[in-house]
Amino acid sequence: MKLSTSLPYLTRVAHLLGCVLLLVCVVGCKPATSIRGDLVDEGGIPVPAVVDREGKALPGVAVTVAGTDVQAVTDAVGQYRLQCPPGSWQVTFEKTGYTPAVINVDLPSGASVDAPTATLWRLPVSKGLFAYFDYQYTPLERSVAERFLVKEEENSNPKTLFGLRSVPILILQESRPLIIGYKTPAYDLRLDKLMKVTAALPQRPGASLPPAKAYDQEIWVAKERLSLRTLALDEPEQLLYALDWEADLEPGEVYALHWGALEGLRTEEKFVFVFQYLSPIMVAEMEAAEEAALAEAAALAEAEEKAE
Repeated sequence: MKLSTSLPYLTRVAHLLGCVLLLVCVVGCKPATSIRGDLVDEGGIPVPAVVDREGKALPGVAVTVAGTDVQAVTDAVGQYRLQCPPGSWQVTFEKTGYTPAVINVDLPSGASVDAPTATLWRLPVSKGLFAYFDYQYTPLERSVAERFLVKEEENSNPKTLFGLRSVPILILQESRPLIIGYKTPAYDLRLDKLMKVTAALPQRPGASLPPAKAYDQEIWVAKERLSLRTLALDEPEQLLYALDWEADLEPGEVYALHWGALEGLRTEEKFVFVFQYLSPIMVAEMEAAEEAALAEAAALAEAEEKAE
């Protein structure tokens, strides 16, 4: 069979092919849509779409759309753009050293959508409980509970309590500080107000009770339990959680966070995390007293030097 190569024939074939392609596109193609994380403000300055808790742009964040091969990496100003078909999409943001973040975006046909800002929390360098202030993590002092004998009255029989020897205590100046847990259990966590008592070290099994003079150990024991709950700060991994309690902390009081160690329980997390709340006035008075003591010591040293 010999095909015609005349110009009218080729024109008719090209027209027919064009109609077929148009029909396929109308039936099977969807208009291009995008998730826009590359906006600018009125002054033409780029607006970061991925930020840390300080609101600073995060570059190098991996951005992926769940269930697809669509992905991007944020640039130096924390921006990106994703080309996606219409639909409801879950967008995930991941960067080493930070919590992941997730946003949900609905893309209508033939339109683009401005992405909401994604915020990633910087992670602490190690596990524990931390006071979070001015975008910085300060670890709470930690200790290990021990078993002691304590007498409630002078002539009463001693009872066993679990307490803490004197340890350095982190001083907080907020009655409702933000305390964050990382890689520690978010369940069965307790918040106790502490008090000081004198105690004796436990004796060997079968030994007689220690004499009265042996009760010379000053320790911290639980005094009062405060209602406490934990709140996840990131989804879905829940790497970080914040602590929330009902009442303000009381100035001058010492508190402990633990998972049952002050009750003698063997738990996944053995440490007790201790802190103290001092009001700004108390801190100022303490600092003034320290300065006065230093000035007095310097004056005394100067007087002794002149006497020599």
